[in-house]
Amino acid sequence: MGLSAREKMMIVRGGAVYLAVLLLVVAAARLGLVPGAGEVGGADGTFAHPYRVVMALTGFLLAAALGTWSAVAGVTTCRIWLGLMLLAAGGAVALLASEIAPAILYPDDRYPVAFGWTVGGVPVAVVTWLAATAGGRAAGRSGTASPA
Repeated sequence: MGLSAREKMMIVRGGAVYLAVLLLVVAAARLGLVPGAGEVGGADGTFAHPYRVVMALTGFLLAAALGTWSAVAGVTTCRIWLGLMLLAAGGAVALLASEIAPAILYPDDRYPVAFGWTVGGVPVAVVTWLAATAGGRAAGRSGTASPA
């Protein structure tokens, strides 16, 4: 049995919003609208430079949104595999898009934002997907249980 038109529209709209936000973040970084983009900061870590903070925060939020959106799509369509596929596709798009953002510069090193996504975003997206999927399935089971 295929997806209903409503389910397809939910997936397309969710994916379009996710993609639009992702591209806006990358475009803002490329255009220098994110404070500190392309500047070398101190070696004190993520929170020592405004560009690093913005990229870490937006990466975390996008990863959490991706995990949640893909889990909701999988649970509502009763196709957990579909949610997992959407998670993988969204993660791949985020990885590719973050490759064109300016590097995160440390005094002696350059790290692509994609490295930050791989190290920080992927685990957040996966854990969020697992939690939202488990929660959605548990809520679905408790909502269909007959009263005793």
